[in-house]
Amino acid sequence: MVIPFNYMKIIHFFFTKVYTWNDKLVDNEQSSSSSKKLMEINGYPNRLDLRDDLVRLALKFGVKFVIDTDAHEVDQMDNMRFGVSVARRGWVESKDVVNSWEWKKFAEWFNIH
Repeated sequence: MVIPFNYMKIIHFFFTKVYTWNDKLVDNEQSSSSSKKLMEINGYPNRLDLRDDLVRLALKFGVKFVIDTDAHEVDQMDNMRFGVSVARRGWVESKDVVNSWEWKKFAEWFNIH
């Protein structure tokens, strides 16, 4: 897989920098390795903008994913297969998809009590 240098700079910035709630830029490399990152894989056909190669790269950084349909009508719920397809091509497993977890694990990850 060859990724143009400009993409690599953007990806490196995205996965190593995070804006906190008060818009302070924090270096993730200085934060704990367990910092939680989550990316959306949108299954709506016009919104398949997260490429599978970038999904795979994000996975290497420990990013977790949420797969959704962006449905606004009941018949658009079938769009889930497109999001799942992108995830599979990016080598994502169910353990990497937060909306496939059991409630207990989901609640722990999001610190829901």
